[in-house]
Amino acid sequence: MHIITDSASLITPEEAQELGITVVPACVIVNGETYRDFIDIGSEAFLSLLQKGHTPTSSQPAIGDVMEIFESVSDEILYLSIGDGLSGSYQSAAGARNCSEDPERIHVIDTKTLAGPQRYLVKKALSLREQGETLLTIQE
Repeated sequence: MHIITDSASLITPEEAQELGITVVPACVIVNGETYRDFIDIGSEAFLSLLQKGHTPTSSQPAIGDVMEIFESVSDEILYLSIGDGLSGSYQSAAGARNCSEDPERIHVIDTKTLAGPQRYLVKKALSLREQGETLLTIQE
């Protein structure tokens, strides 16, 4: 089973690589420029823009990006999304799942949260996977 989350979990690409998971970058829009979280803009550059008085907005990952990631993984997928009421990321992932050639292997979970609590749920899923728990058990 492969675990995927979005960057609202605050898991950096480097940490994701160490953990053996995939992080889908959300989009951050500042002054009309769109950046992929942790890829096109890092924490320091983002904070610098905030300190200069710029107001960012965010957007869920593009459904095409999510579909591409889903198709690049041959294992079953557990996707732990930022809360549906907080972002459209869950809807993007569910839409990408429905467009997949094999949607039964993709399990999209609405964590109903973001940041620290979402990160905790990702780490808990990793821990349960390492203990040999099934995807269904982890989902529950």
